[in-house]
Amino acid sequence: MKGIIGIRVIFFIGVFALLSGILLQFDNDINYSQQDSDIMSESMAKESDEIDERIEYSQNNDQSDNLIFAGIGVLFSLLLIGLSFEFLKVLILVSLLIPIVSKRNSAEDDILNRGRILGYLEANAGINFTALRDGLGLANGVSAHHLNLLESNGQIISWRDGKLRRYAISTLSQEEVRRIQNPIIGTRLAILEVLGDSGNMGISGPEIRSKLSISRQLLSHHMLELRKYNLVSLVKESKRPRWQNSNKGNELLTISKKINISE
Repeated sequence: MKGIIGIRVIFFIGVFALLSGILLQFDNDINYSQQDSDIMSESMAKESDEIDERIEYSQNNDQSDNLIFAGIGVLFSLLLIGLSFEFLKVLILVSLLIPIVSKRNSAEDDILNRGRILGYLEANAGINFTALRDGLGLANGVSAHHLNLLESNGQIISWRDGKLRRYAISTLSQEEVRRIQNPIIGTRLAILEVLGDSGNMGISGPEIRSKLSISRQLLSHHMLELRKYNLVSLVKESKRPRWQNSNKGNELLTISKKINISE
């Protein structure tokens, strides 16, 4: 999966900056307290020496604070983007938690979990990471670990869908993958649902508009696109044609519903 090295580099930069700032601040406090006590113990010490020490202490403190804030900022940014974008959350989990998870799990548990994931994906092609994780009751790290391993072995495929990361078994045909990767959504999905409910009798354009409360122009636009991909067909061609879903349209409607339900 692309980006793993980049995420790890960013993470270690954040950790390094944070730890460096903490150590610098700790070392600065110790040195200042020692030097301050030495100056006070010398009766001939000059006031300018104490001022120089305070200036140096303040500068070192500023440097340590900058490192700490930079480290926290980097780590917080990783956390924030992981919470906002599922596909980036998967990438972060794969980058940071897999080395830990892979050492803790036994071989028997690994085989069992991967079998469960494969079975779940076979029944729910196109499901996103969060829905799959919740459906199987697995932890984030465990899910990311096994999904990454299965994908590396060529047993499953994944793709980015907006903010989500979706998965399916690799034995699907190219046509099945294309349909899953491009589910019908929004108004076009609603049109296919209305046509699906109409059965073999079909339904006219004005009836579709009435059920969905959309304009004639908007319906014409979406019907043109649905016809372009052979998702709808004519039952009766007349002044008021009646429409129904084609076999391809019904298949895609089923896939789209399953993907929406899984979320």
